[in-house]
Amino acid sequence: MLRSALHNLVVLLGALALEFAIVSGEGDNAAAAAPNVGIAPVLRTRGKHDKLKDFFRRDEETGQLRALAEHEFDKRELMDTLTSLRQLDALEGDEGEDEGEVLDVKVGEAGFANAEEAEHAYYAGKRRSLDTATPKMGGYLRKRALEKSTLGNYFDNLYYTNVLLGTPGTYYSVVLDTGSADLYVPSSQCSTTVCGSRKRYNPHSSSTSVITGASATVTYGSGQASGSVMMDRMAIGGLNIPQQIFIAATKVTGHQPPTVDGLMGLSFSAGSWANYNVQKTFKGKSSAMENLWKAGTISQAAFGMWLEKTSDAAASHIGGEIAIGSSLGNPVRYKTPITWLSVPGTGNWWNVQLDDIKVAGQSGVIDDARNVRGVVDSGTALIVTDYATAKALNLKLGAYDSGIRGIWGVNCGKLRSSTVKVVFTLQGHDFTLTGADMPVQVYPDDKNLCYAPFMSAAGVDVTDRFILGEVFLRKHYAIYDYNFISGKATPRVGLAVAV
Repeated sequence: MLRSALHNLVVLLGALALEFAIVSGEGDNAAAAAPNVGIAPVLRTRGKHDKLKDFFRRDEETGQLRALAEHEFDKRELMDTLTSLRQLDALEGDEGEDEGEVLDVKVGEAGFANAEEAEHAYYAGKRRSLDTATPKMGGYLRKRALEKSTLGNYFDNLYYTNVLLGTPGTYYSVVLDTGSADLYVPSSQCSTTVCGSRKRYNPHSSSTSVITGASATVTYGSGQASGSVMMDRMAIGGLNIPQQIFIAATKVTGHQPPTVDGLMGLSFSAGSWANYNVQKTFKGKSSAMENLWKAGTISQAAFGMWLEKTSDAAASHIGGEIAIGSSLGNPVRYKTPITWLSVPGTGNWWNVQLDDIKVAGQSGVIDDARNVRGVVDSGTALIVTDYATAKALNLKLGAYDSGIRGIWGVNCGKLRSSTVKVVFTLQGHDFTLTGADMPVQVYPDDKNLCYAPFMSAAGVDVTDRFILGEVFLRKHYAIYDYNFISGKATPRVGLAVAV
C-alpha cells in the first residue's frame, strides 16, 4: 500500500528546494480534513467593500448580513476577495478606524475565540489560506517593528501564504521556501497543464508592471518553472514592496497541490536565477526581505517562521506564521532561549554546520572527517541526507523499505508512541526530535501510514549538503537574520523550541 501511495508523491527538488505533494487522493481526503465549524460571518460592507455584498443576504429577522449557504457561492472567490481587500488597504495607504475603509469580520455560531481561528479551521485542507488580521495599515513605506502573516498548511507537506502583485492587485498563494531564492507565479501565457485554473499574472492588466526583457528558468527536480522576468508592486501581509522582481512562468512542469499558485524563495538574492539574468538596473530586487530592508520598511532584516503540525491535538488551526522585521521573530511562538548559528555568507543558502545526527544512546552517523552543511529549509517536507545516512537512521526508527529508493515508510502510531529520540548537533548545540515529532502521514485519513522522517534525493546517493526540512522545523522555531553590522550582512539562523 505504501508503494502505491508513494507513486502519488511528487518531489520538487530545485537548487535546494524540496516540496512534497500528494497528487491523488486530494479531493475526498482534503474535504474530509476540513472541519465544518458552521461559520456565519457578519460584515460591515461600505465604501469600496460593497462588492462583498454579493456573498451575503440580509436576515429578515435580525437585519444582519448573513453568509449565503455553502452551496450558494464559491468560497474560494469570497476568501480571495477578503484577502485582496485587506492587502489593497495596505497598498493604498489606508489608516485609522474609518468604517468605510476597515473590513470588520466577526464570527457567530462557530465557537472559536476569534475570526482568525475560525476561518483557518473552516478552510484547512481546502483551496486557500489567508491573513485574517483586520487592516490598520499605514503608508507605502511605513517602518514596522514586526509584521505577521498567517500560513496555510497542506497536510504537513508544504506551507503557503498570500501575496498581492500588480495594480490593481491580484492575490496569489505561494509556498514559502527558505531553500530557494526566486518568486514565481503562473503567467497569463502559460499553456502547460500544471497552470490549470491557477491565478495567472498578466502584465498588461497592471499599471505598475515593468517588463525587464530577461527570462529565467528554475529547476525543481521533476519539473521546472520558466518564463519572463517581471518587476511589479507586491505586498505580503501589510508590507508593500514597490519594485519586486519575479518570474511570470509561461511553462510549469511537474505537479503542485491545488492550494498554491506559485512559490516564493526566501533565500539570498545571490542565489536567484532571475537576479542573475536581468540587466544591472534590475539587480538586487529579487529578494522580498532584502527589498523591505533596503527601503526602510522593516526595522531589522530578519524573519521568523512557525510551522504548525496538523495532527497536533492542541493545534490552533492557523497552519503557521511568518513574522517579518525582528531578529526575535514572534516570541509567543517559542518557549526556550534562541540558539544562534552562523551562516557562511549571503552567496549561498541559509545553511549551518551539521556536526552529527544520532539516535540517543547510540553512535552518530556522520564521520568526523566530513564537512556536512544543513540547509534550514521551510520548503522541504522531510529531512534529506545521503542514502546511507537516511537508511541507517530510518531503520533505527523501525522504518521499512517502501520499494522506492530513498523513501521509507513507518507505522505512525508506533513511532509516535515510542521513546526514541534523534539528536542533531549543529555547531556544538544539540536539538532533539522525539518519536511524536517525526512521522508525516501519507494520507490525512490514514493514521497508520507515514513517511519515515529521513530520505535521500533521487539520484543523489552521496552528498554533504543535508536539508533540515519541515519535520525539523515544526519542532524548532527558526529565525533567519541578515544581521547587518556596520552595513555588512553577517547572516545567522536562530533556533528555539516552538510552542
